[in-house]
Order: sequence, then C-alpha cells, then structure tokens
Amino acid sequence: MASDNESLQSVPSTMTSRSSTPSLHEPAAAMKKRHSLFYFHSVSFEVEGTLFKVPRYGLPGNAATFEAKFAISSTDDDIPGSSDENPIRLEVGVTEFDFASLLKATYPPPGLIESELSMDEWMSVLKLAKLWDLTDMRDRAVSQTERLLANQSPLEKILLGRKYDVIKWLKDGYQAIAKRPTGLTKEEKESLDLATRCGLLELRDRSWTWASSSYSSSPGSYRSQYPCTDDILIEVFGDELRETPIPPPAVQPQATKRKGLKGKK
Repeated sequence: MASDNESLQSVPSTMTSRSSTPSLHEPAAAMKKRHSLFYFHSVSFEVEGTLFKVPRYGLPGNAATFEAKFAISSTDDDIPGSSDENPIRLEVGVTEFDFASLLKATYPPPGLIESELSMDEWMSVLKLAKLWDLTDMRDRAVSQTERLLANQSPLEKILLGRKYDVIKWLKDGYQAIAKRPTGLTKEEKESLDLATRCGLLELRDRSWTWASSSYSSSPGSYRSQYPCTDDILIEVFGDELRETPIPPPAVQPQATKRKGLKGKK
C-alpha cells in the first residue's frame, strides 16, 4: 500500500497549487483596468444630515461649472465627495428638499425622459440654479414652470420673477394688472414697494387713456386690448425689465492743461 507521501507526489502539481496561484485566465486585481466609458464614478453629498450619492456623469446643469464649484473633477479617493465618510457638505441655506428637487430634475426615474416636478420643486431648482450659476438648468426650470404659473395671480408672478430674476414673469404680472378692470388689491399694495405701485398706476392710466381715445363709447371694455409693449414697460419700470442692462457711460478722461514755457527775462 502506497504511503501518504507517495499519494501526494502522484497528484498533478496544477491541482495542489490552484488555490494559491492565480490562473492565467484570472489576472490579479492590480492588473485590472477601469473601462474608459462604462465605469461610473459617484459623488457623495451631505445636506441637513442626509447623505446623497449620485453618478458624477450627468451632474446638474453645466457639468464643468458644477464640478468646478465643488472641486469634484478629480478621481482621488481622499477628496470631498469621494465617500460617505468624506461627503461634500453643502452650504447653509440649501435644504434637503432643494437638493432632492435638483437631483430629481437631473436624474429622471428609469424609463422616463423627464421627471414630473411640482411648483415648489421647480422653485427649489431655480433657487439652486441661481445660487450655483447653472444656466442650462435655470432655463429648463423657467420653461417647465410656465404652465404651472398659468393659475398664479399677477402678484405671485411679480414676486417670483423678482426672487429668481425671471423678467418674463415680471412683465406678465405687470401687464395683467395694467389691463384688468379692477385696481390694486390690498395684498398687492402691502406686498409691492412704492415705486412699483406708482408704475402700475401709471400703466393703468395709460391703458385707460388709450382705450378712451380708441373706443370712446365704452373704453372700459377695451382696456384688456391695450398694447402694453416691452418698450412701454421698460419706459415705466426702467432697467429692471431689460434683458441686458445698459452699461454705464464710460468715464471720459479729463483734459489736462499744458503749461506753457516761460521765457527768460
């Protein structure tokens, strides 16, 4: 009967070393590489004690702007955002609801091209788009909010337009008040500053004058047709409604007086 040593010697060497030596078909971890396209890096954020982890690919708005803002263009493992233990902590004033709304607009659920956001969610998107200079996301939020604003009051459009720098909403609110039969409400008087109230009263006077000169029989019925153009609105409300503010005049250099040479006596 063969001894145990003789039995072991008869076993092929490949069987005894399989557990300790990697196969030629199984490269060591150090030899593996990450695919240049289909290996997604994630970023961790913390907002009001809540952690978010999202793909770096497809970050909100202009990815370059967003990455530069939070310094996440690097793939180093020790930078903020690289893990739950080292997240990017967003500044004071950004709420969990705000950031979740922005991500909801950025990363729609599987199978959907776009997410359905509420009015409040789009306002949070606008808030962060303005805060972080996400121009593309801001334009999208303004466009998506248009239909939701249809049922909002003129005052609400004015206040939201000022808060988020959306000139179109300001114009819509001013025009609606200028053309309607009724004057300023108590809430409008309390919410708007004196200059705005005076501007709205001037617009209403203009609409009445226009209707009286065009339809002398019943001018009140035609005030809604008053052509309240952008030029008129800018004339009344000034630079607040200019898409591109007029730059201040260049400072002209003052002419220096040249002293004449005094002749010798």
